[in-house]
Amino acid sequence: MISGPLIRQILACAVAAIVLLRAVPANAEEEADCESKLEVAEKAIASDVHYARGWTYTWTWVGASLFALNLTQAYQVSDYRRGEALTLAGTSLLLMLPRPLALWSGDALQGLRTSGPQDPCLALADAKAILKTNKADGEEHRGWPNYVVNIVFNAAVFGILGAATGHWDFVGGSNLGLQTLIGTALSELQVFTYPSGSLTTAGTSLEMSF
Repeated sequence: MISGPLIRQILACAVAAIVLLRAVPANAEEEADCESKLEVAEKAIASDVHYARGWTYTWTWVGASLFALNLTQAYQVSDYRRGEALTLAGTSLLLMLPRPLALWSGDALQGLRTSGPQDPCLALADAKAILKTNKADGEEHRGWPNYVVNIVFNAAVFGILGAATGHWDFVGGSNLGLQTLIGTALSELQVFTYPSGSLTTAGTSLEMSF
């Protein structure tokens, strides 16, 4: 006759076996879900990197071109316009300074693709952090204070140069006013087009998939 303690041990083993059998499919299903979401996240990060690189190259080219044009003009004149052109050449370099955080997401993406097959859920958590960081960086650099700073800065340059030279030409002469207007427009456009991250540009579907 089977004793009571032995029956309890058999029942305990049976319960443990049932729990394990149920846990395995659940974990497999969770990993499969993480893998599908990780694939979407990797594409979003790759999109962030691609846009950030294109944005950086474009504004580097714009800044370098304006610097070369103003520097060339500076050595074609010998009056007050030389000082203005050299100053505007220097301010043109400011367009080349911003570096979006998404530029460095490329290395992180390679790490995700390496660790993803081993632990897709952990890699997905890292991917979320990367995307949120890119989004936060975009929100910071596209905020309204940046538009105000650009207007104030360009107006200050115009005022200082005008006061120093005694010339307030909009067009004709140094074209200081026109160049200030163009500089303000370019700096505002740079803020407006700053990489905002795929969590923003892809709409709510990407956020909901996480």
